[in-house]
Amino acid sequence: MDIISALIQSTGMKAAHLDQGTFPKPWGIDFPQGVGPAFHLVSRGTCWLRSPTLAAPIQLETGDLAFVSNRIAYQLLSDLTAAAKPAYETFANAYYGAPDGLDATAATSFICGIYGFAVEPIHPFFAELPPLIHIPARQIAAHEPMYAAQRLLSAELSYAPTEPGRSILTDRLVDVMLYYILRQWMSNQRTQGASWVSAYHNPYLRKALVAIHENPAHPWQVEELAQKASLSRAAFAQRFKELLGDTPVNYVTKVRIQKAMELLVRTEESIDRIAEMVGYGTGFALSKAFKRITGLSPQHYRLQASG
Repeated sequence: MDIISALIQSTGMKAAHLDQGTFPKPWGIDFPQGVGPAFHLVSRGTCWLRSPTLAAPIQLETGDLAFVSNRIAYQLLSDLTAAAKPAYETFANAYYGAPDGLDATAATSFICGIYGFAVEPIHPFFAELPPLIHIPARQIAAHEPMYAAQRLLSAELSYAPTEPGRSILTDRLVDVMLYYILRQWMSNQRTQGASWVSAYHNPYLRKALVAIHENPAHPWQVEELAQKASLSRAAFAQRFKELLGDTPVNYVTKVRIQKAMELLVRTEESIDRIAEMVGYGTGFALSKAFKRITGLSPQHYRLQASG
């Protein structure tokens, strides 16, 4: 089972906004905290990414890609003295393509893709995403799928908005970019200490994680999960706690509640029916666990999510 795809789908994380432009210097774009996770791909020139959360500004060069979480406020700037303006204002004044007579060194071109969540992510994977994932161009070889996805997205954006299938293709390619970014980041986190990603890469714990995510409604017991992981009960519980900082029982609860949140938003099923679908015998049992994790009752959460 592909757990990462299941996690992304359970939150409804997908492309919410896509734009590109060429920006003559000086320019600056302000992204407030909570705008949504986003990637920025520099296709020509250079720029700076600055945030109070980061130890120092980072220069992005041609071909570099930056993925920024929705937990920080940040700015993209032509230089560190440029004034930052709201994104809508800056993009309104951008060129599309390289304007005639413009010196290539006097402008920056980039693609910006912003993602949105239909369901609040509570799984620890999302909390572990760093404020910034910087993938320099030198780390993206021309034969790699991420490079091909970047070229395809850039090519589709060069077509007129009325071109058949353009909006569907660009939306899907933005989603593809997300998966390649996460795959690249996860591949670099194999030996980074205690974390969900470390547990995911652990050959024993991964078997248990897959079992939980494949069937969260199953009445999982520690003994059964230990068998899935080919470990003794004591060794499994200890290793699980060491890497995830949580007990197997609590982890199963979070997976179930994330699934319940998805069903509350995406379906009109009753609370009792959703409780059955995620592994709780009654709506009351689900409500008790749901409120402990989210602070809200399922009814209140559904009402709040509906707007």
